[in-house]
Amino acid sequence: MRAMAERNFLQKDSLKFYTSKLKTFSLRENSKYAQALTNKYSSQLSFLNRDFTAANRQANAGLSYFKTHNFTEDEADIYRILGKIELLNDKKDLAYGFFRKAQMLYDTCEDLTNPDKNHLALNDLAYLY
Repeated sequence: MRAMAERNFLQKDSLKFYTSKLKTFSLRENSKYAQALTNKYSSQLSFLNRDFTAANRQANAGLSYFKTHNFTEDEADIYRILGKIELLNDKKDLAYGFFRKAQMLYDTCEDLTNPDKNHLALNDLAYLY
């Protein structure tokens, strides 16, 4: 299910579907990882709906789990979301820091679910400049 959600990360309907499924799964199985993924996908969905306050809160909720459990790719994904939020809030210094963290973390990942993520992070930096 995660691979499908990653491929549809920019499509609202798909994000709603996978977020709902993950939320149900995380409650049923008491899975902290599934809850963190739910927060990540909810954050992206809130971002796409331009609810930056909710997106920021959800991203940080997922980030704390990913950082402490060494899920590097998911952590980098969260940093990209946070960077985009700050960029649209005209906080370019914060956005740069988040984009840079994402790009550096993607560099350390061996098996990215989407091999283009590192290029996307570099594209975020280029857009910022």
